[in-house]
This record gives sequence, structure tokens and C-alpha cells, in this order.
Amino acid sequence: NVALCLAKLGERDEALRAAAAALEAGPASADTRYGVAAVHALVGDPRQALVLLEQALDLGASPSLAEQDDEFAAVRALPGFRSVISKARAARIKEVKRAS
Repeated sequence: NVALCLAKLGERDEALRAAAAALEAGPASADTRYGVAAVHALVGDPRQALVLLEQALDLGASPSLAEQDDEFAAVRALPGFRSVISKARAARIKEVKRAS
């Protein structure tokens, strides 16, 4: 992911442009939203990162991965993080029960 690499290199504006291009490039996907959320977290925008992470989780991204991913350290410190993770876990449990 180019945007993620740029964010890690401290190239904030370029990273955000690449992230926006990734979102515009195709249909919503968990992987794309997750990666763009990580970019926002790395460039110092944890609130937007949380919004995008919630979208990624709604699309099927792993709440366990989000809890452990170092890139989301600042996001985990936000008050809404736990509720976003709990909501994603509850949705997964419902899906499993429906499939059974």
C-alpha cells in the first residue's frame, strides 16, 4: 500500500492523497478501508482513523487485528474505540448464529 508507506515515511500530504485515491478507485472493501484508517492513524488523525476503521469492521475486517495492530495505538486511546470493537464482535456473533 503506497499510502501506508508514505505515511510511515512522514510524507503526510502525499499519504493522504494516495489514501483518498485508494478509496475512490473502487467499491468499498474492508482491506482498503482498514489501510486508509491506518494511514490516518499514522499521520496523526486518530478520529478519522476510527471512523474508517469502523467502516472496515462493518465490511468484515478483523476486530482482533485492529486491537493488536501497532498502527492503531493512538486510535485505541480514543473513548469510542472499545465500543466500535464490541459492535464488530457482536455483528460477527450474529453472523455465525445465522449461519448455524
